Amino acid sequence: MKILALETSARAVSVAVTENGVALASAYQNNGLTHSRTLMPLVENVLRGIGLTARDIDLFAVSTGPGSFTGIRIGVAAAKGLAFGAERPAVGVSTLAALARNIAFADGLVVAAMDARRAQIYEATFRAQNGALARLTPDRAVSLEDLSRELAGATLPIRIVGDGAELCAEFLKACGVPCRIAPPHIVMQNAVSLALEAEAMPENAYLSAQDLRPLYLRPPQAVPLRERLNGISEKRKESAENVRTPCERPEKGALPMNGKGTLHVIDHPLVAHKMSILRDKNTSVKDFRELVSEIGVLITYEATRDLPLTTKTVETPLCTAEVPTIKGKKFAVVPILRAGLGLVDGVLRLVPSARVGHIGMYRDEATLEPHVYFCKMPKDIAERDIMIVDPMLATGGSASAAITEMKGRGCKNIKLMVLLAAPEGVERIQKDHPDVDIYCGALDKGLNEHGYILPGLGDAGDRIFGTK
Repeated sequence: MKILALETSARAVSVAVTENGVALASAYQNNGLTHSRTLMPLVENVLRGIGLTARDIDLFAVSTGPGSFTGIRIGVAAAKGLAFGAERPAVGVSTLAALARNIAFADGLVVAAMDARRAQIYEATFRAQNGALARLTPDRAVSLEDLSRELAGATLPIRIVGDGAELCAEFLKACGVPCRIAPPHIVMQNAVSLALEAEAMPENAYLSAQDLRPLYLRPPQAVPLRERLNGISEKRKESAENVRTPCERPEKGALPMNGKGTLHVIDHPLVAHKMSILRDKNTSVKDFRELVSEIGVLITYEATRDLPLTTKTVETPLCTAEVPTIKGKKFAVVPILRAGLGLVDGVLRLVPSARVGHIGMYRDEATLEPHVYFCKMPKDIAERDIMIVDPMLATGGSASAAITEMKGRGCKNIKLMVLLAAPEGVERIQKDHPDVDIYCGALDKGLNEHGYILPGLGDAGDRIFGTK
């Protein structure tokens, strides 16, 4: 069985192809470039070097955690795409189990440890004997103090692997627990060991591309609004109550909590992957423009979940059937000029019958307040559901002013769609317009002194149109 393995759980990225326990080819990079830039070229080079294509692979394996949330998402998204295109199964492999596989040849206890920060490590303990591994603990987030108590008095030799090995070994030795760090060439994650671990897994662990998912030991920091707003203000913490994940669809007639519009952070591997490329300052204007449109499609998919349905009768090749169809509800997309134009195509690809209005605004660089200089809308705009689009929700001033303008024209059902949001902008919209839901690709940590989102992606308008 040929296995293509992707390891993206840490700073380094690696790819390997194995067949029946033998490594056919592998590649490893730890050069500081993002996985979104390095992973797929590595895959292409490895396959080309051994004369294979994705369709020659029998199983696609990927580290599903624990590890870097962004790295894992990129790896999983890539594996899903490869498996789907090749029509082959995929399997998610524990990063810690793959690490333990590095040193399965040495009898004793194997502690796979990764630095989880917050005074914890991601850890799992295994028993290695005659080249086989027996799991003694589940993957977990554990304190070094608790781990040292568990290992105290162990009679078998203890070997540690993983990027948390040095931290873990230093603490255990200080507590009187003898241990050794694995040799440097096998202490870190690598795709060959991941492939070997996948080969040892039963066939009932194999998944379809659709069912492959990351496995988090704790929620990603990029998703819950409550964690992102921690320490900013008690008032902003309150807005965390209004977070709904994209897969949650409110019951008919349900209202957001506390009467405030809901923030929907689109937690999807494809969105995360494409957002990572957008953030890269080396992404070309052409690629940036195309990615903005693609992310627009994905966010629109979530933002239109509550479109009302009715049924109609159709003739299939076999019989007559009642099938669901969207009610003939009027819809309009309103970009805030100029950067908002980059998202319009993505919306229209899913809702081609939508009308398009335009609001032109500029921001006073001294006060950061918006000023309207152009507004052109369809004549029946007051009868339509409105999706206001703008790549960035920074201070929230422009978006709030645009929403006010649309309400002044009689619009009642308004949503706001952005690529990136800052907590300050979310708070402004929820304060000024508590009836408006916000859909965004990512929630960043805040604004700098110039009102730009950090880490952000720079000036979206300039990067879409190549004007800087």
